[in-house]
Amino acid sequence: MRKLGWTPDQIAKFLHHQVGLKVFKRHAQYAKVSLDIMPNTVQAVMKCLPFYYELFCPVAIFLGRLHGPALAEALVIQSGWLLLTWAAARAMWKRGLGHYQAVGG
Repeated sequence: MRKLGWTPDQIAKFLHHQVGLKVFKRHAQYAKVSLDIMPNTVQAVMKCLPFYYELFCPVAIFLGRLHGPALAEALVIQSGWLLLTWAAARAMWKRGLGHYQAVGG
C-alpha cells in the first residue's frame, strides 16, 4: 500500500494558497481596466457590485473625479458593502464555531 506524501492539513494549506493566489491575480487583472472606457451599461452593473468601491472609487476620489453628492453617495455605499461583508464573515465564523470539534489531546 502506497502512503500519501502529504498530510490532509498540508494539502488544504497548499490548495488554499494556490486558489487564493489565482483569485487575487485574476481580480488584479480586471482592476487595471478603467471603468471610464466601458459602456454605460457595464458601468451601471459594476456600480452595483462591491468591486467598483474596492479600487476604482478610491482612485476616483483621489483624482478628484468624485465630489459633492456623488462622493457622499459613494462613501455611503462603500460603507454599506463593508458592513455587509463584516456581517457575513461574522455569521460564517459563528456557524463554523458551532460545527468545530477538537480531536486529540
